[in-house]
Amino acid sequence: RIVTVTPSCVPRGREQAGVISGDGFAEGCSVRVAGEPVVTRFVSPSRIEVSLPALDGVGAIDVEVTNPDMQSHRLEGAFELQAPPRLATVQPPQGSDAGGEVLTLSGLGFERRCKVSIGGFPAKTTWEAETTVRAVAPPRALAGPVDVVLTNPDGQSAALACAFTYVARRAPVITGIDPKTGPTTGGTGVLLRGEHLDAVTDVRVGGERAAFKHRDGEFAFVTPPR
Repeated sequence: RIVTVTPSCVPRGREQAGVISGDGFAEGCSVRVAGEPVVTRFVSPSRIEVSLPALDGVGAIDVEVTNPDMQSHRLEGAFELQAPPRLATVQPPQGSDAGGEVLTLSGLGFERRCKVSIGGFPAKTTWEAETTVRAVAPPRALAGPVDVVLTNPDGQSAALACAFTYVARRAPVITGIDPKTGPTTGGTGVLLRGEHLDAVTDVRVGGERAAFKHRDGEFAFVTPPR
């Protein structure tokens, strides 16, 4: 009598080791999975090790054990054949090569603990639902389109070619500062005006690093002592 088959979910199209648990198994027994004979190793009257074949399709799969005396037992729906994920869209379709863009991946079959790679590099991934995952684009040295790949914990994956395009950062341009003077002790708050300041990662005054912030369209820094 078959009680359980482990694992309970098997990726489609991939061979996998499995264990049949139950009672009354006899040495020399045979096993059929989805009606086809499989490689079997008798361990004990309560345990059989098998090689689950690569199967197509999805859904419940039956397993049958037959003893040498021809007594048999079939467990219907012994395990599930799992389909790979499907990735339909990635939004937004582009972002800065500095990284940090939060992408929304939509599709089907996304599992908890799935991982996303963008342009071949791992992205911080947040699972929200079977149909929605968010990922943060990593920085990239070269601009241009890249593939987005989502991989489930069972190793099955879905990819969208050229789904996200990295756009080169434009060099910042300073058009003015206010105030233009301050004490050598530092600590002066300075408002910086210019263009393409959103991707600035470092500010230096007289060669010294200055603390800065960019918020609500304004860019400000604090002068270091000199």
